[in-house]
Amino acid sequence: MSQYVSFFPTFSSRASGLTVIQSTCYEKVATRAPSVTMNSTFDNLTELLGAFDERWERFESIVVVKSLDWCGVDQLEQVMPSLKNQFRLGTKHAYVINDGPFYDDITGFQPIINVTPEVKALQNQSSWQISVDRIISYEQAPSISVICGNINVNKSAFARYTINRLLKIHQRVAYLETDVGQTEFTPAGLVSLHVVETPVLGPSFTHPHLKCRQSFFIGTTSARMDPTYYQQCIKQLLSKYRQESEEWTKIAHQDQDGSFLLPLVVNTHGWTSGLGYDILLSLMENAKPTHVFGLMSLAASGYGLEKNFPDDFAHKVMMFLPPHLPVKQQLMFLTAPTPTSELLEHHQHRQLMFLSYIYHNPQVFCRRRQDTTTCSSSWWQVAPPLIHRTPWTADWHEQIHGVWVLYDDVPLSQLLYVLKGAIVALIGEIVPERHQFHVFTPLPTDRLGQVTRIVKGDLELPVFCMLDQSLTGTYQDCGEY
Repeated sequence: MSQYVSFFPTFSSRASGLTVIQSTCYEKVATRAPSVTMNSTFDNLTELLGAFDERWERFESIVVVKSLDWCGVDQLEQVMPSLKNQFRLGTKHAYVINDGPFYDDITGFQPIINVTPEVKALQNQSSWQISVDRIISYEQAPSISVICGNINVNKSAFARYTINRLLKIHQRVAYLETDVGQTEFTPAGLVSLHVVETPVLGPSFTHPHLKCRQSFFIGTTSARMDPTYYQQCIKQLLSKYRQESEEWTKIAHQDQDGSFLLPLVVNTHGWTSGLGYDILLSLMENAKPTHVFGLMSLAASGYGLEKNFPDDFAHKVMMFLPPHLPVKQQLMFLTAPTPTSELLEHHQHRQLMFLSYIYHNPQVFCRRRQDTTTCSSSWWQVAPPLIHRTPWTADWHEQIHGVWVLYDDVPLSQLLYVLKGAIVALIGEIVPERHQFHVFTPLPTDRLGQVTRIVKGDLELPVFCMLDQSLTGTYQDCGEY
């Protein structure tokens, strides 16, 4: 048995359907150095499993679970009123029929072992595995997979599935986020490039800590506001990916180890008609994909491809694909899982992602509790509320060299009013007589010291961030802060 046992934080929330644990055939995993954060030597693992020696052959898999109840993700429910019972069963009946008392010793772990109407799981389609297998078998160069489709077809879920499968044979996977309305690793309004090295197990708001290789602030939830700027940003991110990919490709050839190749997964916006369709095709032309996945809603797929994509979609995409492989192995249409009634609305997902980002603690995030030296080891810390926190202060005479307001013409005399309470990082207060911006952000001070410009889009600050949530759960307006 390996000296190191990898533990990955897993979050199963009603916001995106519950996580499913099942036995699968063994697949060899790319060799990688043990993580210094979530891995353990776990010396007593052999002792724990010793009780199963005589019955070992009866089991397909053994799942070792460590509680994450201390991480603080459930504290987000205190701030966002609509986020209730996302990580627990809502009724006593559901708790009893799923043997709740038996699992009480592992706080935060409650398997669903019987039919429970109040919860639903997001099941991966069998076609997903077949399609991703084609990426895995692609050996000519690092694969570039573009995922497209209308809204509500679970593009993000398929992207996470693809990343996790690719991580079995690659040491890292690049991810390009171009859907500014439903982002995976950042608050809304950004296009960004990430390099993922560990499985992504949970909805987007549970991993706001992953640093960007590069990102651009679009400042809105749709590309329609400034499509030219949006496309220029994506071109720059693709250029950044190619630079890094070339470096890893050289190492892969030198070591004759394909696990060093850096595949790319691209998540696109859900705007597949009119100008949005032109933007999507432009993205593919620049990305030069090896594989394209078109996700179709279950309702529309029964009426044919035209209900999900324009008539010439397949013909247009073929122009951007490599010519040496059959089209059916490169352009694949997949049916999306049936969405569950528990899923949040799009604006609620954006609010939840922003809430998770602004309250997460990057200094300890994804570190074991015993490895932290700070006074609190919680990954999310909602106390005190934003209005009671000490802001970062920036002098606009000495440090800030410029302020831009996108998509609006604002008279200079009204600029400070527009910025107050705006999402840039987050300006909480402006002190005109001292020429100061007061900014709330989880970023460390060494990075804040590099800030010289502020850009505001049309993103709105969620109302609950302006409220003072007491311990009793009541809400009070913070007034003129």
